[in-house]
Amino acid sequence: MKRILIMASLLFVIAGLPSSRAHGETRETGAPETLQQKEQYEKSMEERLGTLGQRLDELRARARARTDEARKELDRNIKEAEKKKEAAARKLEELRKASAERWEKFRGDTNKAAEEFEKAYEKARQHFKE
Repeated sequence: MKRILIMASLLFVIAGLPSSRAHGETRETGAPETLQQKEQYEKSMEERLGTLGQRLDELRARARARTDEARKELDRNIKEAEKKKEAAARKLEELRKASAERWEKFRGDTNKAAEEFEKAYEKARQHFKE
């Protein structure tokens, strides 16, 4: 009986001690925050690429109203922007497949691909100002 009381007391004492997990000292506590950051980044990148994709579609529609010569140059620029869009989408997909701990490795590549898509879009858009 005495052993049972000692064991029960010991369990209560151990249960009351602060653990390293309670203080965020393990890698596991960072995972939910990292996962949340990853999900937020994915959502913002989806929105960014989606908006640019819509703008590119609008350019394509406006290009149809141009003369043949102007449309040819615009079509080349739009096709280049489409390639960049697809590359950015592939990078985003790679990032989605990455674990919560490794997603930041893909973040730079995804940002770069999105920036290249934006530049290609802007190049195509500039033809409407000329």
